[in-house]
This record gives sequence, structure tokens and C-alpha cells, in this order.
Amino acid sequence: MTNQEGFPVPLTMDRLFSLSDGVFAIVITIMVLGLDIPESHDFINQGTLAFFTKIEHQLLPYFTSFTLIASYWVLHHVMLNYMVRCNRTFIWMNLCFMLPLSLAPWVTGIRSHYPTDFNVAVLFGFVQLANYLLLLLIWHYGLRALTDHKISRAVIVGMDLRIVAAIGLNILGVVLVPVSERMSTLVFVCTPLIFIQHRLVDHHKAQTD
Repeated sequence: MTNQEGFPVPLTMDRLFSLSDGVFAIVITIMVLGLDIPESHDFINQGTLAFFTKIEHQLLPYFTSFTLIASYWVLHHVMLNYMVRCNRTFIWMNLCFMLPLSLAPWVTGIRSHYPTDFNVAVLFGFVQLANYLLLLLIWHYGLRALTDHKISRAVIVGMDLRIVAAIGLNILGVVLVPVSERMSTLVFVCTPLIFIQHRLVDHHKAQTD
């Protein structure tokens, strides 16, 4: 695409943001639609707790995937906030990240049917690992090619360490599946705690604006 003078029009981040947020929203929506309702349940005599116990095998994978996707969205949002321009390579990198992200409803559904199967847990963990590694790739490529300001090493290392810590929790969550699905879920849902706040990253961005 060129402008009236015949020069190429620079690629912008707007459509990349729109597509990414759209995929995140659709993935979360599809996951919740995958929760089945038991055909019959007597709420009066059996109570609400018994109802949730019946669908626990669905709820635990759902909460796991939802919290992981929440951490991906936070990471993705913060990372792209550092980028001031876009190029074709970065667009394809982002699309590659959308691939394992879009598999979240599928692997969540498999886990709900085979909650204690280790091979299924490995598949689930592999998809999450792909997400984190692709985010790491997006982060480092963007900092090298798509920013106007020099980013301090402390910010880069701080973000890297948090992603590595999340990967470690992901592996631990997979290992714990045969031991206890509830323990595994607890480990997974703790992952977003790593990304709730990162003053160094946020403060550095505020200074460069």
C-alpha cells in the first residue's frame, strides 16, 4: 500500500491490537460455552455444592485456562505497549502466537474429559509453553526492532525472569496432575500473580512516553 506521493504507508499497531484482542475475547467466550450442564440435578434436596461437585472436572480446567489466558493478555498488552511501530515480521510472529492461544478451548475440553491423564496434561502444558515462548520471542524482537527508546537491561531481565518463573509453574502444574488435579489447578491459577504488578516495567514506560 502506498500514499498519494507513491511512498509505502507504514504498518501500524492498530489492526494488530484489534485482531489480538478479538482472538482473546473469542477464546474466553468459547471456553465458557464448553461448560456442560448436568441433565438433572435436584437443587432443593442435593444443594448447590453437590451441583458444582458434579461439574468439578470441567470447572478446574476452565479456571486453569482462564487464569493462564489472563496472564497472556497482560503480558501481550504490556509488551506491545513498548512498541511504537510494526513490520511484517512482527505481524507474523503475533499470528504464530495466536495459534496455540486459539487451541485453549480444545485442550481445556480434553482435560475436562481426562482430568488425571498425564499425557493429556503434557499436551495441555505444551500448548501453554508454546504461548510463553512465543511471547518471549515477540518481546525480544519488538525491543530490538520496533522501539524508539533504549530499554534498560533491568526491565528486560525483569520481564524475562517472570516469564521463566511462569514456565516453571506450568511445568510443576503438569507434574502434579497425576498426584492431585486440585493441587495442579492451584499452581496454574497462581501464575497470574507473577504479572499482577511490575513497577519497574510500568514506571519505565511512563518515563519514555
